[in-house]
Amino acid sequence: METNVFQDNLIDFTAHKMVKLAEQHEQWGDAMVAHSLWDMHHLYVEGYLKIVWEEGMPIPMLEKENEKINDSERTNSTNSR
Repeated sequence: METNVFQDNLIDFTAHKMVKLAEQHEQWGDAMVAHSLWDMHHLYVEGYLKIVWEEGMPIPMLEKENEKINDSERTNSTNSR
């Protein structure tokens, strides 16, 4: 399954945007930012981070310390954007 697709073929635009940003930073030669974005993307997809957007950049937020965000919470937060 693609990392940008949730249940019922819904696209997770946060994950999609983070991939695009990471790829852009790689092309620009900004390896440190690209690596950070890939790390955040992985943790977001795995359910460990919630992402909020500020001035076009993703800001990672821990939902619950040492716990995954369950799928219903992540789906609900995605639908509210």
